[in-house]
Amino acid sequence: MIIHTDKKQRGLAAIEFAIVVPVMLFLTMATAEFGRVFYHYNTLTKAVQTGARYASKPLLKTSELTNIDAAFKQRIQNFVVYGNENGGGNAVLDGFSANNTNVAISSNVANKTITIEAQYTYNFVVLSDLPFIGYLLPTLTLKSSVVTDTSLG
Repeated sequence: MIIHTDKKQRGLAAIEFAIVVPVMLFLTMATAEFGRVFYHYNTLTKAVQTGARYASKPLLKTSELTNIDAAFKQRIQNFVVYGNENGGGNAVLDGFSANNTNVAISSNVANKTITIEAQYTYNFVVLSDLPFIGYLLPTLTLKSSVVTDTSLG
């Protein structure tokens, strides 16, 4: 049995393909970019949590909590940015450094808490190469903060 198709239907699949592929490609790239943003945010949050854990261990007395010196703040910032107190090696995120990163450390003597906040400027990679879309993308600032109780040690 032979099925005859109408001549008007010829090439319709190619036209449908040409319409659908750019949309599907954009959705795939947007999903990949969202995954990157989520990964960077989780990495930043984990770095701040680790820095807060590092900061809370030696500060068990209120006198130490009020006198957080610049050297200790620098070690905390290095721990957040690089994952170690010396500040050596690679940063936990690309473009994340002590120079261009705001890591704020504050303490509250009454509650014996330390608050560490960090922010990271996220640059789009996957979608920025697309024409007309790369110019429209905003700059994302990912922020994370943690409050740790120093009495827990």
